[in-house]
Amino acid sequence: TDGGVYISHDRGARWRMVGALPVSQFYRVSYDMDQPYNVYGGLQDNGTWTGPSARTGGISNRHWRVLGFGDGFWALVDPTDPDTVYLEWQGGRLQRTQRSTGETKIIHPFELAGESKLRFNWNTPLHLSPTQRGTLYIGAQYLYRSRNRGESWERISPDLTTNDPEKQKQNESGGLTIDNSTAENHCTIFTISESPQDGQVIWVGTDDGNVQVTR
Repeated sequence: TDGGVYISHDRGARWRMVGALPVSQFYRVSYDMDQPYNVYGGLQDNGTWTGPSARTGGISNRHWRVLGFGDGFWALVDPTDPDTVYLEWQGGRLQRTQRSTGETKIIHPFELAGESKLRFNWNTPLHLSPTQRGTLYIGAQYLYRSRNRGESWERISPDLTTNDPEKQKQNESGGLTIDNSTAENHCTIFTISESPQDGQVIWVGTDDGNVQVTR
């Protein structure tokens, strides 16, 4: 499965997970500025983890810590507070976590009254500004910005996708259960890139072919 390899010797009555095989799939990887630096990453069906890049005697499984759950994607350390990590899982669920205490807070944006339902990609892009400390971006069909570590958000763009209704019929399939785990979402923002020289220049790419820029 996408969660690993399992073996049964009694025709499926009991299963054993083969935990010794290195078959984890990382979606995204980042790092912090500790000495030595730590690595952060979100895994398919296995949450978000962090571990050291180097350690006397080598790195073993016990040196890795889990920070989040679900399908892990982006995990970014706040440059103003190395104890704070922003991490997200499928469909744009975003949380802020303190490494030292494990305290977490859900901080993703919601649509306002009268707005269209937000369409987050399965692998929702998250971006920390290199030029504006404390500024965080996340994309649905709109680009959102927070200047206070996710406590509040402002929508800073119109719909940047094609908004093609023919690509948004996920909720019409599946029979008794809607066939949409957010992996099926389309017409969504997939990547965000800010100029490292000028924080006013932001590029956005969508999964339906648009590349947009604001200055």
